Parts: sequence; structure tokens; C-alpha cells
Amino acid sequence: MDHILVIDDDFTWLDQISGDITRAGYKVITAQSGEQGLERARTGAPDLILLDVNMPRLSGFEILTGLSRDEVTKNIPVIMFSSTTDKNDVMLAMRRGVSDYIIKKPYNPGLYLTKIQAAIKRGRMKKLIERSERTHQIEVQRDPGLTIISFLSTLTDKSLLEDAKKMFNPAFFRNIQHDRCVFDLRVMPEVTEKDLLILERLLEFFKAHETYIVAGRHMGALLAKSDLQEKTEVFISHGDLMLFLKTQKE
Repeated sequence: MDHILVIDDDFTWLDQISGDITRAGYKVITAQSGEQGLERARTGAPDLILLDVNMPRLSGFEILTGLSRDEVTKNIPVIMFSSTTDKNDVMLAMRRGVSDYIIKKPYNPGLYLTKIQAAIKRGRMKKLIERSERTHQIEVQRDPGLTIISFLSTLTDKSLLEDAKKMFNPAFFRNIQHDRCVFDLRVMPEVTEKDLLILERLLEFFKAHETYIVAGRHMGALLAKSDLQEKTEVFISHGDLMLFLKTQKE
């Protein structure tokens, strides 16, 4: 059973979300302060943390800093949530490496659970990466019917381009011939216009597949500097992508 830590000072909200997550089959740990949250993240070994932005004493972003500096907690995926729709908070959260960001109201338990499932699955997949599907600059993760390609440096990096030539060979395309393919840009340190031109060329090699892009903190640059959103679906997080794929099935 997956464990989820929820950090929020609003007891009513904490009770509501905890109940829905528990009924969905997860074990829930709660904390009503940043200090308590950091301690329970260390001792409770959660598979995912839900973290409110607006917390007393320690803000959500200060808690996130504490989590990232601790060897025990730095790799636990985090979903941040807030009562405000401030785009600056959303982009700051994505730049800080969170898995997703959710606006509290209107409350939609289905949205929460889909994004929770996506974040936990991504965290689990990262632990199970096959060495044969990882180079110094590229990770490939597989889920039934879905191939996720993550770039660990800029696309203009010569070593990444060399890795791409080796990895994206005929055997690779035979193995993924029935898959939808996701290009994950979240870990890339920056995205320039030249990177986006290279990405467009890479997409040509995947034209036999349904393709998607998860941009994370680079969403603004991608939308401002390219017309990729006219050629493929672009999402800020894996949770948003999973919500989209879920509606496609319905």
C-alpha cells in the first residue's frame, strides 16, 4: 500500500482530502505544521507528499527546501496545492521540481486522485529504470502503452545528440511500435529556441506515434518560442497529461 503524507494547517481541508485518499486505497499520514511535516517525511517514508503553499511559520516553499536538502527526503515526489491561482506560484513550484500543482477550489477529488496516481507511478518508474534504457543524458521509462523519454541536459549538448543517435535505433522503434510517446523536458536546465528546433526534428522520427510533451517549468518558453503546441499536445505536468489521457478513454 502506498503511503501519502499530507501537510496542511487547515484541519477541515486535511480531514476531507485524507478521507478521500484513504477511501481510494492509500495509507495517509498527516501534519499540520511545516516542522511536523519535515519530521514525518523523514520517519514515515511516504511515497508521495501533498504540500500546501500557504503554511504558518514555514511556508510551503521553505518546507520544500528542507525536503530537498535532506538525503532521506530529497527524492520523494511532491504535489503542491494552494487556494490561490497565482501563476507565479505555479511556475516557481515547477522550477523547484515538484511533480504537480493543484488549485484547492473548486474541490475535485477525481482530479486529485488522478494526479496522485500519476505522481506515484512516475516515482515508482524512476526507481525501476533499466540500465539498458538509460544513457548519460537520456532516460527512457516504459509503462504499458506509454514510453516516456526524459532529457537530462539541453538538446544542443553534443553528448546528448550522440546518445540520441545510439538509443533511437530501429530496435528501439520496433519495441515501442504500439506506444504513445512522451517527451519530458522538466529536468532540462534551460530550453532555447535552438533546443526547440532540435525537438521538432526529433518529433519527425516519432511521427508514427501519438506524441506529447511535458514541459514543467519550461512551459512559458516553449509556448513563447515555438509552435510545437500546434503539432502535439503540451502539458505542464504528468498529472495533467494523465487527466487528458483519461478523458480520451471515456
